[in-house]
Amino acid sequence: MDMVEDDGVYHSEQRRLRRRVQRRKKFAVGVAGLAALVAGAGYGVSAWQTARESTFVADAPGPVVTSTSRSSPKPAVVPTPAPQTSFRAKLPRLSAARQRTSPSPTPSPTTPPVRDEDVASAQISSLLRAPRTRPSGGVAAAGESIAVANERGPDGSTIRIVSARYDLTGRGARLWATDGGVPVGNARCTRNVRADGRSAAETRPGLLLCWRVTPDRSVVTVATRTGGSPAPVSSARLIERVWQRLA
Repeated sequence: MDMVEDDGVYHSEQRRLRRRVQRRKKFAVGVAGLAALVAGAGYGVSAWQTARESTFVADAPGPVVTSTSRSSPKPAVVPTPAPQTSFRAKLPRLSAARQRTSPSPTPSPTTPPVRDEDVASAQISSLLRAPRTRPSGGVAAAGESIAVANERGPDGSTIRIVSARYDLTGRGARLWATDGGVPVGNARCTRNVRADGRSAAETRPGLLLCWRVTPDRSVVTVATRTGGSPAPVSSARLIERVWQRLA
């Protein structure tokens, strides 16, 4: 009987010991789990704080991320970006000083050349306006007048003739010849004339001025020829013929 009781007591004591050991193990496991939970929470808080204090640098030449934490007192170093190359073209510098510009030369109006036919007609018209003069020792006849005619020369030239029974040239002053001419028969001829009696002397190959003048008679011819020179002989023969009619 005592042995049974003792055995029951023994078994009861063992159960209590096992239960105590199990409770201690559960407590130890719970403490370990709590410690792990606390450690995990601390790590999460530390990681969140570190991420909050981290510095992110954007728009840099490369993806550079620097972080600072409480455990690292060294300041973050951000590399200086390389200087950008400027591609602006160099423009010429304009000066504020006034630039002197030369005025464009004004083109002078070009005067069309005077035709030989116009010069011949103008010479005859000038002689027609000459006042009548008295011959030496005589009186000019009231009915005397100036005769004008045109003839065609054998060489195809046009010959204008003006004649009168007095000196209508004013002793040669109204002739546009620039020299004394050369003798051709009883007349004198030249190609050197002034276009209007006042212009510079010029030689006109397509024009020929011939004359024969005395105080009581005068015959003047102006011949023109397109594309050639009038023959002096043709004008001299015509002057001789008209001269004889004035006798």
